[in-house]
Amino acid sequence: MMNKFKSLLTLPLLLTLMGSACTQGSEPNGRPIVSRGALERDVYESTVMQDPGTGITREELERYAQIFENFEASAPAILASDEMGERLESIERVYMSSGRYLELVAMYRKSTDERGMARGAAPIRLAWAMVRLGQDRESRELVEQLLKVRPANPDVWFLLGAIWIKEASGSKDAAERVVMAWRKVLQLDADYVGFEGISAQTLRRELERFAPTVQLSPEDAQAMEASYTQPAKPAQEAPVEQPAEPASADASPAP
Repeated sequence: MMNKFKSLLTLPLLLTLMGSACTQGSEPNGRPIVSRGALERDVYESTVMQDPGTGITREELERYAQIFENFEASAPAILASDEMGERLESIERVYMSSGRYLELVAMYRKSTDERGMARGAAPIRLAWAMVRLGQDRESRELVEQLLKVRPANPDVWFLLGAIWIKEASGSKDAAERVVMAWRKVLQLDADYVGFEGISAQTLRRELERFAPTVQLSPEDAQAMEASYTQPAKPAQEAPVEQPAEPASADASPAP
């Protein structure tokens, strides 16, 4: 099934979504991380992970030290801004190559906890980190929360498709969710360029590959979109039965 699924994806998208192997570790605050490639099933043995980085020399680490210092000093303002996605892409590459990516993820989480989901780059970067690290449940929860408060953000719709695409080869429902989400990305931004340079051209190519097997009408797509963006209706409470009034003590007996 995995080979069948991989044939649906172009190489750049596949490599981006499969960026991390099945590993295990924790954020600096002690929160556990079980990391799996975004397209992988939960059938792989975990190994100990210090961070999803690559080997790097001491000299290179020393050169990065100033980058880390400058970024961490200005991180609160950067993460609170909605316009810092491109800069954060570069910062993430430095943190990953030096083996400190989970420290950056912890900064995203702290900013999100403090400022909420509605504004800033941190919530979206946190959701992307959870997709990269294979945290299926949390990435889905984050994206669903983001869609309620930021339905016009194409990055959030891309993330929804990225979450569901690993199940798309074996599930009609998952495939339809991917198609709906990535069509929405292109509707919001016809020239989209997102995470790791994934572009509108890449998404159009992927949608073309789904076209022979996924027939999603505009009406069905709209209904599916609304299920993510509209607030859930509160459950109706059952009417409370009023106790019967006791009979009056001086009521006349029936003849």
